[in-house]
Amino acid sequence: MTDTMTSETLHTQIAALIAQIVGLPLDAELERGLNAEHGRDSATYLTLLESQL
Repeated sequence: MTDTMTSETLHTQIAALIAQIVGLPLDAELERGLNAEHGRDSATYLTLLESQL
């Protein structure tokens, strides 16, 4: 984790992402939606990627 990314921050970001999909069927539509909203060029993806560095 980077100095600016704490485990609490990462937990909060993951929880926010999960809150968006709770109760949705695990299907191709969810996959498309996640890729469109949180794909490789999204702020979500880049922030989570940064947390791994």
